[in-house]
Amino acid sequence: MATNTPNLGLLKKDPATDGLDTFNIQTMLNDNWDKIDATTGPASAATKGVVKIGSGINVDGVGVISVPTFTAPVSSVNSKTGVVVLDPSDIGAATSAQGTKADSALQTSQLGTVGGVAKQDDLSTHLATNASETVKGHVELATAAETTTGTDNTRAVHTAGLKVELDKRISHSLATAVSDFIISSGAGVFVKKTLAEVKTILGLGTAAYTASTAYATAAQGTLATNAIPSSQKGAVGGVALYDDAAAHFMDYTLQVPYAGTATGAANTYAIAAPSITTLTAGMAVCVKFNVDSTGASTLNWNGKGAKGLKKPNGSDVTNLKATGIYTLRYDGTNFILQGEGGSGNATAPDLLSGKTASTDAGDIVGTMPTKVGSATVITPSTVVQAIPQGYYDGALTSGKVDVLPSNVKSIQRGSTTVNATTVNVGISAIDLTKSVLMLSIHGRNNQYANVIVVAGALTTATNVAFYVNTAALNYSIVAWTVIEFNNVKSVQRGSNTTNLTAATIGISSVDPLKSVVFASFTTTDTGTYVAGAFPSFALSNATTISVAQNNSNNLTIRWQVIEFN
Repeated sequence: MATNTPNLGLLKKDPATDGLDTFNIQTMLNDNWDKIDATTGPASAATKGVVKIGSGINVDGVGVISVPTFTAPVSSVNSKTGVVVLDPSDIGAATSAQGTKADSALQTSQLGTVGGVAKQDDLSTHLATNASETVKGHVELATAAETTTGTDNTRAVHTAGLKVELDKRISHSLATAVSDFIISSGAGVFVKKTLAEVKTILGLGTAAYTASTAYATAAQGTLATNAIPSSQKGAVGGVALYDDAAAHFMDYTLQVPYAGTATGAANTYAIAAPSITTLTAGMAVCVKFNVDSTGASTLNWNGKGAKGLKKPNGSDVTNLKATGIYTLRYDGTNFILQGEGGSGNATAPDLLSGKTASTDAGDIVGTMPTKVGSATVITPSTVVQAIPQGYYDGALTSGKVDVLPSNVKSIQRGSTTVNATTVNVGISAIDLTKSVLMLSIHGRNNQYANVIVVAGALTTATNVAFYVNTAALNYSIVAWTVIEFNNVKSVQRGSNTTNLTAATIGISSVDPLKSVVFASFTTTDTGTYVAGAFPSFALSNATTISVAQNNSNNLTIRWQVIEFN
């Protein structure tokens, strides 16, 4: 069932009993609002919105509506006892005169800290300390008397006092300086000192200016005695004109300008300065190169075209070094390197160790070992010896061929009657590359050379053959020896014919100092004098056996050349 509020009589519906009633705007809303409006009345400026905590609430002129007073079980708050009514000051709020302070209040942690607020005791300490050149503190202004005497070192001079003192000192300095050149004649009249006195002050001595070429007379007006007559300008023995001097400095056939550091890559360099109109023969320039060259190189001066870099001997410059400064002179075709230094094609192994030399490739340091004083002795033997590399001032070498008994492996010998044009004799096996045959003949009765003279040859490892031009009953007897060596470099053998009185036989190259020739022959000679039929054999050089005979007989020569190590 609906009810009304006790104070204003506002209509209230009961949700339990009136829940299905139709909502009536007039009774449920409009009538209630009219009751409220009639009860409250209009609001006044003095009472509108004012709420007093602790005594009640004044609502828009209706009057004071009582509110409960809050109590707390404390004995006192801000010296208030009993039922405590809290004012704004009791809870730390600012008064109207103070404004808001809670948010901006100074925190104790900020006192005396960097970025905070100085403490009173810090200020007191500061004020009690006088500032000096080494101590921080407060500064006081000096008095006029202190400024004048300049005896106080803890007070600052104010600008007015400083100006007064500076003016005094400047005036005093000027007066002192002027007094050197003027004197007082009394009664406030000043006169200048004499010329002689001024010259003494200035240290000019006593010479008369009219007699000195350092001064001009009034009539001359200028230093005529020292002036350069126009006739001497640009003349021999005179003074160069400015234009002449400028032209001289720009003539790069007479001057060598420094162009600075070149630009470009290895082997293709360029310089921009100094600027030139044309590149002509004789012009020179000094350049610092920016990178090593690796081959033939060119230089382009101020865009006048790439020109080759050559040495005085015409070869290419290929060894430019970065940061190296080089002087070049143009010959009309190429830039020629000046003051090149040494040249050549030697390499480090060609030069004694520790020695230096300049070559086409630059400076080198030798690596060839020096054997001077080593007393190296090289003696041929059965052992192959390698001579240490290096420089010798004269090694002692034994020139003897190794035919010592220790080098002989075997010897076979015998005697054979040659009764046919060819007679073969068997022997024990030998190494043909290390063996030679020696023989001698014994002729019977008085016979011609074609019957008596016998030649021999090792035809196989187990056979010796003997030859005679004409077989006869009056035959010859041959004594022969076959020697086999251990240490042999080479053995050559062959058969040649000739009828010349001077003939040669070619062989493979040998060392004549270590080689021996063995030869035998047959002949067609039938002369009375057998001695004229015998030729001679000699190893005349490394590749030649020389043959000589008295008559032009037909000879068949069996020869051997053995070379020892």
